[in-house]
Amino acid sequence: MNFPWLLAVSGCFALCAAAENPITLEYPKSGFPRDEHGAPYVELRTENRTARAASALGLQIVLRDSAGRVVADTVHTIGPLLAAGRKEPLLGPGRTRSWRLPLPQPQGNVSLQDCTLEVRADYVRFGDGSDWGPDQLRTSQYFSGFESGARMQRQAVRELLDREGETGLRKYLAENP
Repeated sequence: MNFPWLLAVSGCFALCAAAENPITLEYPKSGFPRDEHGAPYVELRTENRTARAASALGLQIVLRDSAGRVVADTVHTIGPLLAAGRKEPLLGPGRTRSWRLPLPQPQGNVSLQDCTLEVRADYVRFGDGSDWGPDQLRTSQYFSGFESGARMQRQAVRELLDREGETGLRKYLAENP
């Protein structure tokens, strides 16, 4: 075997290897509580293991029956906090946070009590604009579209403020709560 060729192939594999998951996910694998309306949910604890703030998460939620077959597979996105003027990141560097995520109903004649849960971090967007993850579910496109819409709305509000002043802006906000 040609040594330079082997070295080149090994280098490609090293470069293509996935970076370590920056987010730790902790959750119960079974025995899911129900909310006041009877809907099942899971308490998910996330930990950011990086020195960068996470601004969005794309999670894959998979339920498997007792034979290991996938009976539910969905995506859950946790996006930017939208409170006006709020600068707090979704998940700060080295921080932990818990989320209550709704669970999908299993397909077919399968009871949720017979299912096991798997949650995977598919995509993480950081506050500095960088990202991580296989993004197999294309949640990056969801967040990009969301950010584009927010950018367009900010521009429209600025134009309204320039054109009609504070009175026009107050009128717009009163008509569009």
